[in-house]
Amino acid sequence: MTFEIHQFLPTWEQGAIGTHAFALHEMCNEAGIRCSTWASEVRAGLGDVAGLASDYLADLAPRPNSVLLYHVAVGAELGDQLMLRPEPLVLDYHNLTPPRFFDGWHPALAENLEVGLAQVKKLASRCVLGIADSSFNASDLQLFGCARTAVAPVFMDLHKPVARELELQLQLERNSGRGTTWLFVGRIAPNKAQHEIVRAFAWYRQAYEPDAQLWLVGAGPADAYKAALVRLIERLELTHAVRIVGSVREPDLGAYYAAADVYVSLSQHEGFGVPLVEAMAAHLPVVAFGAAAVTETVGGAAVVIDSCDPALVAGCVARVMRDEDLRTQLIVEGVRRASCFSRQATTDRWLDVLHQLATIVH
Repeated sequence: MTFEIHQFLPTWEQGAIGTHAFALHEMCNEAGIRCSTWASEVRAGLGDVAGLASDYLADLAPRPNSVLLYHVAVGAELGDQLMLRPEPLVLDYHNLTPPRFFDGWHPALAENLEVGLAQVKKLASRCVLGIADSSFNASDLQLFGCARTAVAPVFMDLHKPVARELELQLQLERNSGRGTTWLFVGRIAPNKAQHEIVRAFAWYRQAYEPDAQLWLVGAGPADAYKAALVRLIERLELTHAVRIVGSVREPDLGAYYAAADVYVSLSQHEGFGVPLVEAMAAHLPVVAFGAAAVTETVGGAAVVIDSCDPALVAGCVARVMRDEDLRTQLIVEGVRRASCFSRQATTDRWLDVLHQLATIVH
């Protein structure tokens, strides 16, 4: 290709978007496509790859044969700055959570998301191509006014290292009187709906398995929603059965996937849902509420439900745990589905999209 890519992020850090951007940087350079990475804030953890966006933006002259690729997940000053650049602009859209989920819980964040959505709409009208990791997200871009869109999965690590000592500890806990272990991975936030999981889990313990346990893995601020979640757990007398794990290192996350029995997601909004794929790759059967892009992501390899009714969710999990044929089928199909998002499959799709981009900018 005759152009080079400069990808931009508000923050260069570990996490789903940082991991994706790092893999995209490596993929482009391995394929002979020059790629550099810039961020407004550079944190440790992803190697000495990214430079400061201010260094790039300081030179107002257009860089010939350059394309700017902006990773969009929040509203940021960087987005406004890139809109003023003369180079062709491409969006890699990772979805913005609808502000309504944070109304009443975190008004400042809801307001920030409103600003972010307004900014994305301006970016969409300015960009030459919008890339989304799901058709659901691509439809958002089209609604925002993006003239051309393409779908390419997010890069993710499906072969996570596993902290064997932690896995052994978790397995011993389960084997010493603990029953089925539910797992959900995602930040503690209203749209992730951990409260719905807790309610369904309480029903499951009462109706099917009184020794079951639930692990909620994911970072979350000490805000009103998390406080309400803790109060709900206490009110349902589940403090001994529900573990809010918080943020963990990749090997520890691998251990939680390896030691759990079933992955349960009742999230109300997922633009893609990386943990769904990670769970399937880890041979976990998945029960999920089919909100937003969830049905598209699991691709028929999970039990997808149309309600978060606690009795329905608990019944579906019980069936998965009791019906060995169904459980085996879900595991086999889940592994097959996860393979659709392997490094090679994702690389192939991204190279196709970049070839499309070449025809647009030349």
